[in-house]
Amino acid sequence: MSADVFKKYSQSPQKRVEFLERVEFYVNQRPKWTPADGALLVNGLIPSQQGSKDIPESEGDARQLDDPDLPATHQQLRGARCVLQDYLDHVKDGDLPAGDEVLSDDFLKWCEDSDQAAWHVPKLPEFLRHLYFPGTNKHPFALSVTDELASLKLTIKGEASTQIHKTSGPGKRPGLHTEILLAQDEARQKNLDHSDPDVIWGILERMSNDPGAKSTRLRGSDRNGINYASPEGPKTYTYKALKKYLRPK
Repeated sequence: MSADVFKKYSQSPQKRVEFLERVEFYVNQRPKWTPADGALLVNGLIPSQQGSKDIPESEGDARQLDDPDLPATHQQLRGARCVLQDYLDHVKDGDLPAGDEVLSDDFLKWCEDSDQAAWHVPKLPEFLRHLYFPGTNKHPFALSVTDELASLKLTIKGEASTQIHKTSGPGKRPGLHTEILLAQDEARQKNLDHSDPDVIWGILERMSNDPGAKSTRLRGSDRNGINYASPEGPKTYTYKALKKYLRPK
């Protein structure tokens, strides 16, 4: 699964936003799936609007969740057939309830618990993000879906604006890059100087101590800086690092 987790970075921000929103639609807006729907989705394929009863036979009969302009691949269809057959076998054995539909959460948890081969469920981690919190062993992403979408949308705005691009900071991205973008956006909305380290630091400190803040990674602040969760474990971001990032010269 790890290779698929990092594949997202090869997508344009706009394509990534559209993909994440499609996943969110199927989890939250269309939460009842046929078993075939679930098998297609965890393989990165879009199911029929009426609900799929079977897996399509040919690549041209299904489209990709990453990009609906692209047809399914042989690997995706093969994986979907394997997942669907395994699910139906569990129903036949009495391990799962029979029925035309299943709740998306129940199907995803079954996929995870049944230890499917990673290449048969390449998009499962993307869907599990809606069930578990970032930083747990069941959530292989550093950001929540909400945080990633916010960051991507700010990036898209930044690419369309030379001024925003410059004030986002040059060089290597800092550990709190997403949160800095969120803080800069808040500063702009309040007509504050979004390139001023003092302004951004004040917003970051408030965010770090606000349970309702948009970022779920922040873990409060102390005299050493702002504490946050990362894939490598707990880290601290300092005011000195922020100042160097926003005003490198």
